[in-house]
Amino acid sequence: MKYIYYVLSMIPAGFLFHYYEYGQRLKGEEAIYLFQAWLVYILVIGLMSTYIKKSNVILLYQILSCILSVLLARFWLADDSAWFAPFRRDVVVILTSGITYVGQLIIRFFIKAFIGNVKSLLS
Repeated sequence: MKYIYYVLSMIPAGFLFHYYEYGQRLKGEEAIYLFQAWLVYILVIGLMSTYIKKSNVILLYQILSCILSVLLARFWLADDSAWFAPFRRDVVVILTSGITYVGQLIIRFFIKAFIGNVKSLLS
């Protein structure tokens, strides 16, 4: 399970979120299931992170994913100041990656607390 987490956590979610959203905007369409898919990703990665013992590893992988997201955004996303207002493209991608990380930690916390409560009830 750890290896699945390592692979899933390296997905550049911040970049993919804005890449799809911006691409749909250019087509004149709405990104209908983007938010739901992003929440499912946060839920899955949060569930998988419970198998990682050290939270430093989680932080490291999220930082690497954020760096990868920013690098991909520089090459694949236009720096459209009207679309990414009031921030710049890179800041928006970093914020999205940060929100993904915080969501993952919240899911991890609740699952660890739930597992701890179930273990204490069964003891």
